[in-house]
Amino acid sequence: LFNPTSQGAFGRCFRTAALVVTLLAMAALVLSTGFVAAQDAPQIEPRAAKILKVMSGVLTDAEQFSVHNEQTSDERTDRGDLVELASTVDLSVRRPGQAHAVLHGDLQPIRYWIGGGEAVMLDVTRWTYAIASVPEDLGDAVDRLWDAYGVNFPLADFVTNHMYDDLIRDVETGAYVGLHEVDGVPCHHLAFKQADIDWQIWVEDGIRPLPRKLTIVYKTEPGAPRYTARFSNWDLSPGLGNTVFDFEPPEGAERIEFAGRSAGKGE
Repeated sequence: LFNPTSQGAFGRCFRTAALVVTLLAMAALVLSTGFVAAQDAPQIEPRAAKILKVMSGVLTDAEQFSVHNEQTSDERTDRGDLVELASTVDLSVRRPGQAHAVLHGDLQPIRYWIGGGEAVMLDVTRWTYAIASVPEDLGDAVDRLWDAYGVNFPLADFVTNHMYDDLIRDVETGAYVGLHEVDGVPCHHLAFKQADIDWQIWVEDGIRPLPRKLTIVYKTEPGAPRYTARFSNWDLSPGLGNTVFDFEPPEGAERIEFAGRSAGKGE
């Protein structure tokens, strides 16, 4: 940030000259501050910002939605090798404060519930579950899971009730790349840069401006690992009932406690 310093004081005999110099200095300060602010402000092409905002609005305005997601992520093994793991996520959301996600694949199979001021994780492999108190707002709930327990709720950025603000918050530059196809569907291809990551999103062209693909490159990590997600089977009126979001402990499952970050969760 630009931090202006004092210009000092002039002697009594140079009062008139001092006034002129002071006014010029103030004008230069205003111009330089404006220049620095312009340099520091995110450089996002209006078309890219508009498409991202419309897409976000469609999802945050939907009373409920469901989507299927296929994703791959580069993970580092104990030997230090970077390998690609695949998984699927089936996500259901009902505004203002309920979400359910089922994670399958190479990653540990887990089911998640958020609603009624609680978040639940069920580890299908170990047949254990944990319950934590969270805020009623979905965005605040997924933030609490991450901040307190290091738990990354699947597709968290698409669950929040303030999606556009969350997506754009740390963006430094954003560009409209072009109209490109994802699985045969024409999409608006957008690219954004942040300090630690570069990410791209493909938004369906037409009357359903929904995300079809997302990629993230963690450019400051060794090997620049990559995450890719492909979205399909969007339904903005799935008629989700309470049974989707109400958690009942499965027979024989053991309740355990969430481990806080101080207990070893990653940052």
